[in-house]
Amino acid sequence: PLTEHLGRCEVVPDPSRRLIGVGLGSRRNSTFTYAFNKCMWLIWLGDLDGGTAQSGLLREAVAAAGHAWLQALVLWSESELALARGRLPEARACAGRMTDIAVAHGHEGLAASSLQQQAYLASVAGDHPAAVQALRQLAQREQAARSASLRGRVADVEQQLALRRRTQELQASEAGRAHFEQLALQDGLTGLPNRRHFELEMQTVLAGVAEHGDVACVAMIDVDRFKQINDIHSHNAGDAVLQALAMLIRRCARRQDFPARLAGDEFVVILRDTGLPAARTLARRLAQAVAEHPWGSVAPGLSVSLSLGLAEVQPGDTLHDVLSRSDRGMYADKRSKVAAR
Repeated sequence: PLTEHLGRCEVVPDPSRRLIGVGLGSRRNSTFTYAFNKCMWLIWLGDLDGGTAQSGLLREAVAAAGHAWLQALVLWSESELALARGRLPEARACAGRMTDIAVAHGHEGLAASSLQQQAYLASVAGDHPAAVQALRQLAQREQAARSASLRGRVADVEQQLALRRRTQELQASEAGRAHFEQLALQDGLTGLPNRRHFELEMQTVLAGVAEHGDVACVAMIDVDRFKQINDIHSHNAGDAVLQALAMLIRRCARRQDFPARLAGDEFVVILRDTGLPAARTLARRLAQAVAEHPWGSVAPGLSVSLSLGLAEVQPGDTLHDVLSRSDRGMYADKRSKVAAR
C-alpha cells in the first residue's frame, strides 16, 4: 500500500540536498519518486494545501535536476490539484502539456498516463470527441510499443479496447456517454469501482453523516503475504486471487454497501447504515468466506487470508481521517497475526 511505502521513505538525508538530481535506479531517483507519490497521495486524501506545497518541491527539483522530462510529473500533480479544486480547464491544459513533454522525450509510461488523464478529464467536461481522440492516440502508441507488458497491463489494454469499441456509442447517444463514464470509474482487473469512484462515493457518505446524522463504516481489506503469492505461484495466480477476492467481497456485501479496489492488493468497502458491531459481523463473514474458498483450484498449495480494519465515520471527518483509522486497524490486525504465529 502507498501509505506503508511512504512511511518507509519518510527520511530525507539532508534538507539542503532534498530531491537534487535524478538517475534511473539510483537513490536520488527513489527520493524524487517518493516526493511525487507523496504529492499525489496528499491530493487524493483531500489535503490540497499539503499537495500544493509538495508540488512546489517537485517544481524546485526539476529546476535542480536539469531533466526536462521531469516537468511532466510536475504537470501531472498540477492537473490533479486543479481537478480537486474544481478548475477543469486548467486541469486539462496541464494534462495536455504533460502529454507533449512525454511524447517529445519518448517516455512511454508518462505518455500513456497523460493520455489516460486527458481522456478522463475530457469525459468529465463532456468533450467526447477529445476523449475519443486521446484514447485513439493511446491505442496507437500501445500498438507501436515493442516492450512486453508488466503485470496488470493486460487488464489496462482490455479496458482501452472496450472503450474504443464504444466510441460510436459515445458520439451517438447519452447511453454511450454513461457507459464511458462507468469504465473511467472501474478497475480493469476486478470490475470493482476504482479509487476515484470510491472517493466520489465517500464525499456523499461524509456529507450524509455530517448533515443528516447517517451511520456508516469503512472496512479496509488487505491480502496477507500477497508478495509471496506472486513470488511462489506467479503473477497470473496473484491476479486470479484478486479477481476471486473481488467476487467474494461482492457476495458478502449487501445492496447498500459499496466495495472498491484501491490499489494493488488493497480493497475497501463502504458499509452504509451500519455501526461497528454490525460491521464486525460482516467482516467475520467475509473472512470465513475467504477461508472456505477452494484456493487450490487457483494454484496447488495456495492459501489466502485477509487483514481487515474498521472505522466508523464521524461527523466532521475527512476522507483522510476515515482512511487513516481503518488503515491503522488493518495493520493492527496484520501485526496480531504475525505475533500469533
